[in-house]
Amino acid sequence: MRRQYILAEFLDHGNAFVRQVLPRRTVAVLRWNAASTATLTVRDDHPIVGNLLSEKGIRCAVWHVTITDGSSLSKRRLLEGRVGKVSAKEAPYGTVTVPVTADFQDLATMLGWQVPGAGLDGQGAAEYARYTGPSETNAKDAIAANAARLGRPWDVVPSLGRGTSAPLEVRMDELADKILQPLINDRLQLTIERTPGSDRWVVDVRAGTVFPRPLTPQSGVIASWEWVDQPATATRAVVGGRGDGPERQFALVVDEALE
Repeated sequence: MRRQYILAEFLDHGNAFVRQVLPRRTVAVLRWNAASTATLTVRDDHPIVGNLLSEKGIRCAVWHVTITDGSSLSKRRLLEGRVGKVSAKEAPYGTVTVPVTADFQDLATMLGWQVPGAGLDGQGAAEYARYTGPSETNAKDAIAANAARLGRPWDVVPSLGRGTSAPLEVRMDELADKILQPLINDRLQLTIERTPGSDRWVVDVRAGTVFPRPLTPQSGVIASWEWVDQPATATRAVVGGRGDGPERQFALVVDEALE
């Protein structure tokens, strides 16, 4: 016999344990190479509501718990991160909605400086921060340099050199905009997760697992489909590069076979 349920573990801004809660309802959306989210619903008279209203920077870890044969317990952390805007409705004797966004979201607010090892007045020393390795190495090097600049407690796992080699240039860009698409193209997943019981986060890249299941209607994987055949809209493109004004560089790209 097996029983499954969702457990919410609330932490203060320093990751110290506050309280465990069994939400009345949980909606979790787990995203690949993006910030996962969860929405928890609790009674408005639940003790955790007082913590949510009085403590700043409260966090939450959302766990999927499985109990087998009434004794064997296993837990899987679905996501962990900051609690967002808490709201109540149908008070009194109503419910409180608690949104949680995974720590992956921190990457969206991290800028990649062109000289991450220097202060703001030293950014003129280089036009770009340039990385020239595989997508995993570029992502980890850029994150490590800027996490160190910000003093974030992030431990970046050494790269295994996975992915396609291509140049990466960063100049006051949001790192997520620069590093995620190459990882997605290589089917690699970036993870940013706190080590339980500590104040450190591990940044790593995972490779997916291939399952040999045929993508056919008979296998049940594909339920329906649509298709469109569209003629080419262009065979030439002009790309603008670095430089300003008359010094800006341009390149012409032509698909001669299609043209």
